[in-house]
Amino acid sequence: MALKWKLTDFLSNKSLKVLFQTKILSPETNKIIIRCLSTTDEQKREFNPKWHLTISKKKRQPPPVTAENQYEMVAKSTTPLYDIPYEEQLKIKTKYMQYVLKTLANQLLHNHKGLKLQSLVDHIGDCDGLAGPLEAIKPSPVITGYRNKDEMSIGEDVNGNLVAGHLVGNYMFKSESPTCVQICRLINVKDSHKLIAKLYNRFLTKTRFPVCNHFGDGGHWHSIKIRSNLENETMFIVRFHPQKLSEDQIELAKEELREFFISGEGSVCNLSSLYFQTCWKVKCTNTESPYILLHGKPCLQETLHGYKFQISPDSFFQTNTLGAEVLYNTVRDYCELTKESVLFDVCCGTGTIGIILSQFVKKVVGVEKIQQAVDDAEWNTSFNNVKNAEFICAQAEGFIKVLMSRGEVSDNDDLVAVLNPGRGGLKKKLIKCIREFPAIRRVIYVTCKPKGFCFNNFKSLCQPEDKEYKGQPFLLKKAVPVDMFPQTNHCELVMQFAR
Repeated sequence: MALKWKLTDFLSNKSLKVLFQTKILSPETNKIIIRCLSTTDEQKREFNPKWHLTISKKKRQPPPVTAENQYEMVAKSTTPLYDIPYEEQLKIKTKYMQYVLKTLANQLLHNHKGLKLQSLVDHIGDCDGLAGPLEAIKPSPVITGYRNKDEMSIGEDVNGNLVAGHLVGNYMFKSESPTCVQICRLINVKDSHKLIAKLYNRFLTKTRFPVCNHFGDGGHWHSIKIRSNLENETMFIVRFHPQKLSEDQIELAKEELREFFISGEGSVCNLSSLYFQTCWKVKCTNTESPYILLHGKPCLQETLHGYKFQISPDSFFQTNTLGAEVLYNTVRDYCELTKESVLFDVCCGTGTIGIILSQFVKKVVGVEKIQQAVDDAEWNTSFNNVKNAEFICAQAEGFIKVLMSRGEVSDNDDLVAVLNPGRGGLKKKLIKCIREFPAIRRVIYVTCKPKGFCFNNFKSLCQPEDKEYKGQPFLLKKAVPVDMFPQTNHCELVMQFAR
């Protein structure tokens, strides 16, 4: 059987990817002959199975998207668990988190080699082979229509029309372009968002400016973003590629959009905010190209645990608001705060965690590298009359040292660090800095992708002290999954590391 193999040739130290045919010689020799099927290379090679070979079957091309199966295919792509009872979804996610903690335990023990810490070995043994005890998963209070933010691309639908929706198709196969399917039947999307997307697609059939699919082919209207709060106020952000249009022509496009959604057919959406952004790529930040408010108020407000938070077009805010309350309650419990604690909120975003937990601590210091998010955090702090929280725009790894030099915290303080990074995790030098700062006794790590780049952060926090990682290592004291994304494979994991 022909398989697609990726292998490392240890003899020449080169990596190659080709189709091979394999044959086991005999159990006694424990060797495999790999015959290259390439017409240019017929030489045989012998490999010992102990060498690292990653084998994957050649992926099958998915079936084409048709008018009959399009909604099923977009559901499988964006909500792959939609046809499984919710209790079973929770079991699937729990099993995955057990796998993550089991893998972490194995890698910690393997990487330690002669430097094994007996405390870590005993700890993993007490946790049945996991890196730390895993508590029962916390379900989401709402499992359908929970998304408060949706983004959509432009693409060709099954009939060849350009529409806004989700792209469906396997990008590995260049022979077939992905198909764009509208979101009207996705069960995790709010009805108000579906209505706005439906009306935008109707607008695209009436506008005098062509729709933009591939930037190089021309066209102007492209991706959209919809945000809302628990009161069902909605913010609609439309991105527009200017191409070579004059300022007057862009003004005409703005007016056309405003007229359709405020006084025309789209007025049934009852938008609270309508934004327009000229954007020459898939996404532009507010700094690169400012959002232009065409109608309504500049921001939405959302209430969490009695605090109000400002949501601007680019603000980070958890996509499941009611689930976020469960998540932040869990973070509070895992922090084990006292009135003498100092909370260090890394990747603080708009300050939600720090502001909610400010009532339980002496001081909150939040750090975030995006200035607009810090501006929102400062507004949220002032609006909620929080006096003991400070938010700074800076790189976190440098700011910890600044805290020490300023004398605002000392080794005698109970400093708790909450790490809530994006899916790319945190830089190695930040983890090193946390390790070297003895006042940080507990680290609460929150991630929705624990087996991705964040996994290396976990290992770095727990590995024994050596030349690269100085300072006492942490142990994973406990972890709990919090389901923020029903119907999908994703789930938040909250972890408490302590030393």
